[in-house]
Amino acid sequence: MALWTPSHAKECIVPLNSLLNHPNANTVQYLNEEQRNIHIWNSRPSKISQGGGASQFQLIANLPLGCWAETPNREVTTYELYRWLLSMCTPGGANPIQFLENTVNPQDYFSLLWLPRDPRNGGPFPLTDAHLTQFGLVPPGPQAMQPGHYVMAQTQRSNGQLLLRLHTFETHDFAITMRQISRGGTASVLNTEGNRKDAVIKDVRTRDKKCRATGQEAPYGSRGLNFSGLEVAHIYPLGSVENFLDAFGQRLHQRRLYTPLGLPAGLLRKKDIDIVQNAMVLRADVHSQFDEYQFGFVTYRKDSSLIKPEIRVFEKNGAPSISKDQVHYLQGIARSQTEDINVVLLIQHFLTGLLWHVAGNGLQAKRGAVFGQPLPGTTVIDGHAQR
Repeated sequence: MALWTPSHAKECIVPLNSLLNHPNANTVQYLNEEQRNIHIWNSRPSKISQGGGASQFQLIANLPLGCWAETPNREVTTYELYRWLLSMCTPGGANPIQFLENTVNPQDYFSLLWLPRDPRNGGPFPLTDAHLTQFGLVPPGPQAMQPGHYVMAQTQRSNGQLLLRLHTFETHDFAITMRQISRGGTASVLNTEGNRKDAVIKDVRTRDKKCRATGQEAPYGSRGLNFSGLEVAHIYPLGSVENFLDAFGQRLHQRRLYTPLGLPAGLLRKKDIDIVQNAMVLRADVHSQFDEYQFGFVTYRKDSSLIKPEIRVFEKNGAPSISKDQVHYLQGIARSQTEDINVVLLIQHFLTGLLWHVAGNGLQAKRGAVFGQPLPGTTVIDGHAQR
């Protein structure tokens, strides 16, 4: 599975004059636009203006209105979107510990400003720092994020005042660039380091007894539980073990990950992460969508309480095997002697989903990907279809 995003190929950058003066500006289309209706823009600094300002804007993030959040119409809240953008863009990298512990106020880094019109229909974009005050500020909070176009602005605080600056934000590269599809079903899976799979499969099945995403239970039979159609899925993929230290710096994650999981120092082997804390039972079709990061489980601390892991999807039609008719959580388990899923691993899976599907204008190209067709008479250029 090969992935393409603008971070390591063409970027979706739009010069202002192509929008403001283009006679057919409203014909510009984003790839897969039918899957996303919240668009986050990012300014590019002007190369000719001594006083700052912007000459280009990049579509840095793109997501659907309905992420199945627990709001009346399943919208993502402004607070949650701020947290997502913070995780994708902060200098320290996408950090699952920071995301989990909720220790940073996103508005200390940036603010979102609402654009009154689709910029493809003539803007307007803020061209200088002074222009930023003319656009509506959307602070982080419990209100639902509305569909439309927004600009990220850098924030600074001076004498209690929030100052806004045009700024270029960059999203992180992801530690997992591709994911080998493996199945933990009824058959043993051998690897070059020995067969440890049978014991892990048995322990995870005994602990979970059902799909942790849908709640579908393994039925009882005379020979015990029938796990036909249910598989043991790894959260962090064994095939990406060589990138584990990139995803989880040992010094930063020692207390919450390496120590409780008994992970050795230095480079890890597949058998080191082939453990029950890195696995769960998923229905076979859900497992494949989990491996493609079509959905993830998001959890974080708010005040002193841990928010129960909830499912979020990254495209309108993402994760089709999970019903949209109910709010989904990570399904609980009965009291067990086997340790449950490590939440840091679960959050890293979610952050990878953000970087695959939401960052860099929501483009994903992989084997079998289907992109929206351009309008008749258009040509795709740098992620846009233009006449």
